[in-house]
Amino acid sequence: MRGKDYKHFEDPNFQEKLVSLCKRRGFVFPSADHYGGLSGSFDYGPVGTQMKKNIKDLWWKTFITSRPDCMGVETPILTKPEVLQASGHIDNFQDPMVECKDCHHRFRADHIQQFVESSKNPKDRLAFPCPKGNSECHGNNLTEIKQFNLLFQTHVGPTAHEGDPSSITYLRPETAQGIFQVFPKVTQFSGQRLPFGLGQMGKSFRNEISPRDFLFRMREFEQLELEYFCEPQEAEQWYQYWINECLSFCNKVGISPDHLKLQHTDSADLAHYSKATCDIQFLFPQGWGELLGIANRGDYDLRVHAEHSKKDFYYKNPDNPEAEKFYPYVIEPSLGLDRLFYATLVSCYHEEKLEDETRVVLKLSEDISPFKFAIFPISKKDPLIDMSMDIWKKCLPYTTMDYGVAGSIGKRYRKQDEIGTKYCITVDFASLEDNAVTVRERDSMKQIRLPITSLVDHIALNKPFDFTTK
Repeated sequence: MRGKDYKHFEDPNFQEKLVSLCKRRGFVFPSADHYGGLSGSFDYGPVGTQMKKNIKDLWWKTFITSRPDCMGVETPILTKPEVLQASGHIDNFQDPMVECKDCHHRFRADHIQQFVESSKNPKDRLAFPCPKGNSECHGNNLTEIKQFNLLFQTHVGPTAHEGDPSSITYLRPETAQGIFQVFPKVTQFSGQRLPFGLGQMGKSFRNEISPRDFLFRMREFEQLELEYFCEPQEAEQWYQYWINECLSFCNKVGISPDHLKLQHTDSADLAHYSKATCDIQFLFPQGWGELLGIANRGDYDLRVHAEHSKKDFYYKNPDNPEAEKFYPYVIEPSLGLDRLFYATLVSCYHEEKLEDETRVVLKLSEDISPFKFAIFPISKKDPLIDMSMDIWKKCLPYTTMDYGVAGSIGKRYRKQDEIGTKYCITVDFASLEDNAVTVRERDSMKQIRLPITSLVDHIALNKPFDFTTK
C-alpha cells in the first residue's frame, strides 16, 4: 500500500494506530493518566505543542496580520453572567441528555440516535440501547430526554464559599462574546471602517455530556475565531467569501480536499443567533464531523448586548456626519484548534510498504510541522557532535531544527518521518574532510550531498533543495 493511496476510513485499526503514534512520539496523550485520566482532557507533548503553535501562527498570519482589515484582541476566560444571559447561553446553550437506568451512565440523546443508525446489530434498530452495553444494561431502559446546560460555573472573590450569588461567574464557552464586548472600544480608538474583523485565539470550556473520539469532542479546547463586521446588505457576499477563505486555509494546513465537504444548516435547525450557517466537515476516522463553522450571525449579538447593558453598540460611519448609526452584521469563521490538529494528523498520515518494513510518515506541510529539519551526527564521536552542534547553532535563527544522537541512522530517519520532519541532515566522518553533509528529503527519501556553507545559505534564504542531482 503506497502512502498516496492510503485511506484511513478503510482501515478499522486506524484510530488505534494514530493514537499510538501520538503517544509514542510525544504529540498528545490523555491527561492525568497516572490517576485514571480525566475524561475530555489531554496533554500535549513537546512535538504536539510546537505543531499547535505553528498552526496558530499560520492562522494568525492568514486571518489577522496579513490583512489590512483585521485586528487581534485578547479577552478574559472568566465571563460575567450578564454577558452570557444577554447572548442566550444561559437559557439556550444546552444539549439533550438521557441516562441509562441500569448502569446510570449519561449520554447525549442525539448521539444515541447516531449510534443506533450506525450499528450493524439489527436489535439496536428496534430500540434505543445503552451504548455502554454493560451486562447490567437491559435494552431500552433510558430516561426521558432532559436538557443539560453546558456552561462551566465557578465563583470569584472572598465570598465565593459563602453562597453569595454575586460571586457566580462562568468559564467562557466561546471566545466570540469577549470580542463583542470590546467592539465599541475598538471602533472608538482604531478608526477602522467597515468592513473589518476582530480575531482571537484562546481556551474555551464546555461541560460536554460525553466527550469522545479522541480530540474531536473535549471539555477544554482552544478556539481560533474571527468576527467580521460588515454592512447588512453585504453580509451574504462576505459569508460566501469567508467560506472560501476557510477552505483555502484547510489547504494551507495540508488537509486533503477529498476529505472535506460543505454542510449548510437547514433554517429550522439554525442556532438562535444565526441567519445562515455552513459547516466545513472532515472525514474523521469515526465519520463525517464539523471541522470549521462559518455563521452569518446578523446583528443579533451587538443588538442584544446593547439592549441588556443599555450601552451603545452601534456603528456610525465617521466619514459621513449625516449617516445613521446601525448595528453591523457579523460573519463568523470559527474553528477548534484541537479538532483541526486531529484532522491534520489524519489527513497527513501515510503508510508505505518498503522491502522489509512498513514506513509510517506524516506528510505535514512545512508551515506546521514541528521541525522542518533534524540534524544527526552519525556517531557520538566528539568531532562529529561538535560539527553538528555548530551547524545547528548557525541554522537555528532561520528555522526549527531537531537534534538527535540516539539509535541507528535508520531508526532516527523513521522517528523523524513519524514526526513529520521534512529534511534530515547527517554529519558523517567524510564531513570532517570535505565540510559537506547529506540532506535527505522525507517524502521521496532521496538524498543529496551539500557543502555546509551551501546548506546554511539554503536555510537562511529559504531556498529549495534540488534532489534531482546527486
